[in-house]
Amino acid sequence: MTETITSQADKNSEEKLFTLDELSKYNGENGNYAYIAIKGIVYDISNIALLRSGKHHGVISGNDVTKLFPHAINIIKRVKVVGKLEEDK
Repeated sequence: MTETITSQADKNSEEKLFTLDELSKYNGENGNYAYIAIKGIVYDISNIALLRSGKHHGVISGNDVTKLFPHAINIIKRVKVVGKLEEDK
C-alpha cells in the first residue's frame, strides 16, 4: 500500500526547504500532492486540473521545471508557495 504524503503547508506554516529527493515524492500519483519547483520556489499545483495528475506537456510533478519556464508564467500566480528548493552544494 502506498502512503499518501501530507502537504508540508498543512503540517506547519514555516517555509519548508526541499531537497530534489524530497520534492520527487510530491508527484501527484497515488493521491499525493503535486509540487513543482521553478527558480528555487516550490509550488503546490495539486489544484490545477491539467497538472494534478502529475504530467502535462512536459511538466512532471515532483521536479524542478525551471528549464521549461525561462520566463514568467501566469499559472504560478494561482497556486500556493509551499517552500524553497535547496541549492546544490
